Amino acid sequence: MNARRERWGRLVLAAMALVLAGTALQAWRQGTLPRRERAEPPAPLPPARLVSTGPGTLFVFETEYPACGRRLSRAEPAGAARSGLGREDLARRYPGWEVTAFTPGRVILRRVVAGPCSRDLDYRTVTLRDGRVVVLAGRPEEPGDVLLVTDITADRLLPADRAKLERGVLLRSEEETWLFLEGLDE
Repeated sequence: MNARRERWGRLVLAAMALVLAGTALQAWRQGTLPRRERAEPPAPLPPARLVSTGPGTLFVFETEYPACGRRLSRAEPAGAARSGLGREDLARRYPGWEVTAFTPGRVILRRVVAGPCSRDLDYRTVTLRDGRVVVLAGRPEEPGDVLLVTDITADRLLPADRAKLERGVLLRSEEETWLFLEGLDE
């Protein structure tokens, strides 16, 4: 009995589908069925809002020395001085650097230094900048990139340590640098 009802239900559905299809075909032939017009191509979008840096944007500076297989990297916040800059502004402000990544939260600037490697790459200078202890690549006479900005402030230092750091303390390895910094922080 259920199989019979199921067949009748399918037959009724098929008949209704045929009636609807026939009605739609007749309306289309008579022109009473609205025709879809071809859609116009969408209007071009306005230029995307330019991405720019903010005070909290992290600037990452990468310097590669291919001759000795070394890469130095440093990171620092944009601050107010570098806020509101676009990709083109950065290219003008940092000649010789390539902008390899640019988002509102992070900018990566990269440069390749060709030629022989300097022995000074192994040296570190610990000094004071803007009231903080920082580590620079190279010697105090010719300091290089900022490698690290510590959270050690000048006002926490002993007078003798502060005097040394104002002149710059030359260290010969990364290990020696970390040991020196740990001694300052105690």
